[in-house]
Amino acid sequence: MVVNCVYARTGLVFSPMSSLEFKHRESWPQSVSIYVDVANYSDSGPVSFGLTVQDAPGNTIYEFAETLEVKGLSEAHYFGVKKALILAQEKGVQDLTIASRSESLIQELSRAVDLTSESLRGVFEDCKVLILTFKTVLLESAKDSGHQRANELAKMVFDQ
Repeated sequence: MVVNCVYARTGLVFSPMSSLEFKHRESWPQSVSIYVDVANYSDSGPVSFGLTVQDAPGNTIYEFAETLEVKGLSEAHYFGVKKALILAQEKGVQDLTIASRSESLIQELSRAVDLTSESLRGVFEDCKVLILTFKTVLLESAKDSGHQRANELAKMVFDQ
């Protein structure tokens, strides 16, 4: 099912171009790791994000990918993280780890550096509000197979 997302702070209503969803388990544990990555096929074309949700032992419980009409990879990373936060909140997750290849996103959301692009302000603020709804959120650099699968999903959604 494709649902329009409203990005409240920007007033932007966004309709995804296409999406993929694989549910491996209906219920989620209270602690999960979500790996987010992005892909694009040209500098002027659409971008996509993919995400993989794993439980503590590393079992994949959910996968999702979506193409976006935005042009920048930074925007796609932020929209992917926002989607991850919304999904985790809906599933009752308390302790969340989000892993992304975007070092700037990790540093910006961790408040280690100021936001580098004002065009990201709305989705950045939305992510910050969502982060506050969890008991713990760890933002880290993606380094393992969860990240690789998220990247595969981001590429796969273009082939739909």
